[in-house]
Amino acid sequence: MLSTANLATIRRAFPITGHAVYFDSARHTPLATPVRRALERFFIDSETHAGPKAQWLDKVEIVRERIARFICARADDIAFMKNTSDGLLSAALAIPFRAGDTVLLNGDDHPNTLRAFRHLASNGIAVREVGPLCGVRDADAFFAQLDVRPRAVALSHVSFDRGYRSDIAKIGRACAQAGGYFVVDAIQSAGVLPLDVAAANVSLAAFGCSKGLLCPPGLGVLYCRPGQPEVLPCHATSDDRHAQAPDNARRFELGLSNLPAIHALDAALDFIETVGVSEIADHVLDLSDYLRERMAALGVVVQRGSTRETRSHINLLPLSGEAWSQHLVSHGIRFSVERDGMRISFAMFNTRDEVDRLAEAVRTALRAGATTLPEEVRDGNDDRKYAESRP
Repeated sequence: MLSTANLATIRRAFPITGHAVYFDSARHTPLATPVRRALERFFIDSETHAGPKAQWLDKVEIVRERIARFICARADDIAFMKNTSDGLLSAALAIPFRAGDTVLLNGDDHPNTLRAFRHLASNGIAVREVGPLCGVRDADAFFAQLDVRPRAVALSHVSFDRGYRSDIAKIGRACAQAGGYFVVDAIQSAGVLPLDVAAANVSLAAFGCSKGLLCPPGLGVLYCRPGQPEVLPCHATSDDRHAQAPDNARRFELGLSNLPAIHALDAALDFIETVGVSEIADHVLDLSDYLRERMAALGVVVQRGSTRETRSHINLLPLSGEAWSQHLVSHGIRFSVERDGMRISFAMFNTRDEVDRLAEAVRTALRAGATTLPEEVRDGNDDRKYAESRP
């Protein structure tokens, strides 16, 4: 858990904490003051000087190097994209599939992750979906499917709804042994949890920068492991200067990157690195554990990973219906509705006091009888019970 002094400093950088309990960083993280200032400096330069473009392009390469180090990669392994979906689709189109190949997916993954690969079925590729992944037994069942020696495996590092964190190192090793490509959607983990694409044998990874990386929407990152010259973007041509350097991920880029967002990412990385990703991870995991304790006392089961290693900053509360939504909103609590539940996602600026405010809001609603709990979560606080009760 971050110290009280560090938390106070962090919270001052996020003005939203002064008027709302913001538990929705899995959707979009509010802008931090240092990031806003970086954007302002960019726009002032643009307004005053219409540039300087040469310095802006230098900044792209500086930030490319920084984000590469952030995920344990090389600068040449990084391409800037529009968002996660842009990166995933580019990856799916770049892998040299052949008719009869198999793609293995988590069938309960984010729709955009699935959409990037499901279209391959029309080209004679067998698209096999396993899931949902929300516990150790599910992960073992998914892992067993690797025996089919899929041409590619694609899944999220952290699931968008329950926050289940997959063991990408284990899956990556198995993919490498089977000779398949391993594609990871890291949008929900980048900036919140440690991410080492090299250690996990990731072939391609995509993530946007508007969640844990604290940027406005419109910037994404595609990692392409070196030594994969056969992985080519669909727009590559024989005279493409980047196609002549097969280990350079810049071959995936078309035109200028989102220059304002690049400046924002530079400032965001400064801020994140000052706090420390490991410290952020411990903080949000501790908050998730505390949330479970407070909800268990109220008879509410928090759906999430079954061990700390499979958990993240995302938690799903089985509180569904308009009455619950209106009640929590009336208490100044921001969240998302996912899978017929309330998704509570933590960031570095959240506190135990805010979890207490959420717990008190749930308690008062239950006491007043204005809202009720689903039948399957009234007795006991076993994560697995609720997960298995879902169709």
